[in-house]
Amino acid sequence: MGHFKLIFVFLAFLTAGFILPSEQDDNLKISVYYETYCPDSINFVMNQLAPMMGEFNKYPDWLILELIPFGFAKETGHFKWSCQHGPKECAGNKLNACAIDELVTKQYNPLYMRLVNFIYCTMTADNQVKAAKQCAAQTGVNYKKLMKCYKGTEGDKLLEMYGNITASLQPPLNWVPTAVFNDKYNETENNEAQTNLYGVVCSYMPDECK
Repeated sequence: MGHFKLIFVFLAFLTAGFILPSEQDDNLKISVYYETYCPDSINFVMNQLAPMMGEFNKYPDWLILELIPFGFAKETGHFKWSCQHGPKECAGNKLNACAIDELVTKQYNPLYMRLVNFIYCTMTADNQVKAAKQCAAQTGVNYKKLMKCYKGTEGDKLLEMYGNITASLQPPLNWVPTAVFNDKYNETENNEAQTNLYGVVCSYMPDECK
């Protein structure tokens, strides 16, 4: 059961080194390119993304969170992929794609925190697909809908879409996870986000971090 417990450790983050905008924009979009079995991606979800969301204690209505579970996978045929960490990662990526679709794109109000909790739960399990039922029960995700997507062509179409989104990233993806803010890649911000995502967020949204 240890793999399935949602344990969010709230960390103190420093915002030093960032120039705060003179005027805060209404919204912040964070795009995260990742792979479900990549150790660095797992570490990012556990120690950066989940704690950052937890710092706000509720869904921040100014946040647009775009998760892109594809990474360095390569298409080998129609709805067939080869993934960096093997077939289990292709399965995990598709499971995440279906969870994102169910909790974000099909919701009037995106359930970002529920999604992050679910992904946190599965990505800390040895077998993410097998863990999905337990994690869905813990985080309020509809398991039947999730698996219908995962086992059907809908999941394949979603994974193909995320492959296309990843391929369009400029400059091309060379590390996972990669964090992009407001659709503009900045190497300094991405590097800082690996250990201080909350700090980068606060450099964009200082009024929300007081």
